Amino acid sequence: MEPSAYYYGPFQDHLASFWRSLNELGSVSRVRLRLTPSRFAAQSAMHFSVVDLVARPDQGLPDHLASVPSEMHLDFLCALLYTILIDQVMYSHRHGDYPEFRAMTQYPKMDRTVGYSRTLMMANPYEIFENDILTSRGLRHEEVTGRFSVWAQFIASDLCAFFTRHQVGMTSWPDVKAAMLQDPSATWGIAGATLANALASDHNAL
Repeated sequence: MEPSAYYYGPFQDHLASFWRSLNELGSVSRVRLRLTPSRFAAQSAMHFSVVDLVARPDQGLPDHLASVPSEMHLDFLCALLYTILIDQVMYSHRHGDYPEFRAMTQYPKMDRTVGYSRTLMMANPYEIFENDILTSRGLRHEEVTGRFSVWAQFIASDLCAFFTRHQVGMTSWPDVKAAMLQDPSATWGIAGATLANALASDHNAL
């Protein structure tokens, strides 16, 4: 399945089932533990921990993707990375326009907290491809690298299309593209370098 077909199709249902599982089986995210239930419940419900993506029931880490077909786990991770990445880029580099972007998208936020034992920090989106997550899902790094190269092309073109169609304050696609290429966190690791190449070679997004 092409990334565009997955992202605008099954991913919506798969993301909903992921949230249901977090609500029903619990998340290790300190944000959710600390702020839910409270007046911040709606905000905290958008948070999850990168550890929530590890499927090790024998270690108390339930499989929150149990309702997602295993052959689509990699596409789910790529799509989830995409949403988290652009949300972080907008928050970090286009902060004045972020409230408008946030209202339009309501994308999830991924932290790296576990209970109350770790300092609250947002996780780098590319941590979605860390060893514990991939191993627990039977995914190999070579497989991830190959598939994400296809996703990177989609992400570059889809972001260009989004910021061309939608007016988000004073933010334009060239602003976002430049911010991503100049931010080491947005182009981190092998997957990030792949996305940087896709952005740099996207002639339609200049």
